[in-house]
Amino acid sequence: MEKKIHRTLARCILMACGVLVLAQCSDIGVRERHRPVVRLAKPDRKSHARTPYAEAYRHIVVARKLEKPVPLAALRHYIAAARLAHDGRDAASLRLYNHAVGQVAGGF
Repeated sequence: MEKKIHRTLARCILMACGVLVLAQCSDIGVRERHRPVVRLAKPDRKSHARTPYAEAYRHIVVARKLEKPVPLAALRHYIAAARLAHDGRDAASLRLYNHAVGQVAGGF
């Protein structure tokens, strides 16, 4: 009976070590650091003055400036940009949305 408990305990310890080793190897991924993979189109000054796209773009610009000095404020701006760009139905809004969500999920 005692041997069975020791074997079970040994298996649990080995499995826990295996999980820890695999968890260390799982942090491989592609992250956007300083600029998006696809260029974000600047909004037109006349036609996009107060559109959700222009507002989302402004939030991303502000968030990029705040990433290092005030990361929590940058996070708020990325989330706001994602919310605004989510309502857009065009490809440019989708790019803004994907960039904002990627920055939030990737931790800048």
